[in-house]
Amino acid sequence: MHQQGTSGGTHDRELKRELKRDRVREVLLDLIESRRPGDAIPSERALCTELGVSRPTLRAAVDTLVASGLLVREHGRGMFVARAKVTQELTPGSHPLTAPRAAGDWSSRVLEFGTVPAGARIGRKLRISPAAGLVHVVRLRLVDGEPIALERLHIPADLAPGLTAAQVESGFYAHLREARRIHPAHAAQSIEPTVLTEDEAA
Repeated sequence: MHQQGTSGGTHDRELKRELKRDRVREVLLDLIESRRPGDAIPSERALCTELGVSRPTLRAAVDTLVASGLLVREHGRGMFVARAKVTQELTPGSHPLTAPRAAGDWSSRVLEFGTVPAGARIGRKLRISPAAGLVHVVRLRLVDGEPIALERLHIPADLAPGLTAAQVESGFYAHLREARRIHPAHAAQSIEPTVLTEDEAA
């Protein structure tokens, strides 16, 4: 009986900690919603005093918001409201190239540009000979100047002879339509999170 009482007491304390952490998280969410991206929120010490909670309880709540991308910690500076997440609607069906663009100022920068043999794997996907020339492009996609993705393009060289890096950077599909009168019938896009190599991270 005594052990059951101890177990219940431990459970009650843990429940109280969770409730307190949830209350702190709700307060922090209100702070985030009342501020703009990049604005600072009060220090941990100030928040602990204001909310009457311990530093570990506050940090546990902050950790969940940092992991969710709502807050950013900067060592020696404090905590700040994170930038809004980039979101994009993908529309299925017959118009894969006209998906509405996500909010923000989109731009790109070509990192690699050259002609290589298609090879067996990409040759099969593009239905061309493995020995056929392929323009291989790696470009960095940015929104509001912030890098969000590395994009790799594989373009049959005879589809757009004389293609330059500048034409790809300024808008590849627009260039195909407007300068070459080429209207792609379909496109397949795959997006994946991955661990970067040192070169990619740089």
